[in-house]
Amino acid sequence: MNFRYLLVTATLVVACSSCLAQGTIKFTNIGDGLNAPILDADGLPIAALPDYRVTLYVGSISDVHSLAPVATTFLTSPGYFGQGQTDVVLPSFPPGSALFLQVRLWNTDGGAFGNFEIASEHGVWPQAGSAPFVLQAKLGDPNAQPPIPAPPLYGLQSFAVTPIPEPAATWLLALGLAGLLGVSATKRCQA
Repeated sequence: MNFRYLLVTATLVVACSSCLAQGTIKFTNIGDGLNAPILDADGLPIAALPDYRVTLYVGSISDVHSLAPVATTFLTSPGYFGQGQTDVVLPSFPPGSALFLQVRLWNTDGGAFGNFEIASEHGVWPQAGSAPFVLQAKLGDPNAQPPIPAPPLYGLQSFAVTPIPEPAATWLLALGLAGLLGVSATKRCQA
């Protein structure tokens, strides 16, 4: 067998396997030097209710406007998510790559809203996007020798969820009465 043919084949095998590599990340906001709870409007850790979901959005550093959701989890304790869960595999991002990330909390409202975007369109509380951040660690690689552990979300900051202000019932009643008075005054002027 030709040595040059063998060398080219080996190079292609290594190149192709590295192209198919998938980076990993720990999708949690506590542990390994990270403590970034999600807070309520009063600055306390938000309650871990069953309808609350947390989604990780990922994009490349070069195109921060095309973030795509890659993983969704739930609050495991007040203010915290992802504790004790497996690492998230990011198929489009090779190990060692730098990423632009965003964590968003949303309410499924009993399963009526399947993602953050739909919940936001309907004004469901709570809804919030954290400040986007650049991952301050390289993605992990469980297939490397030795394996590179998945990094936590270094760079994530705590963020507060603020309720969507609801109009007071008295203001709604006042607006309704003003509308009725306006309609009746218009009818009297026409008569």
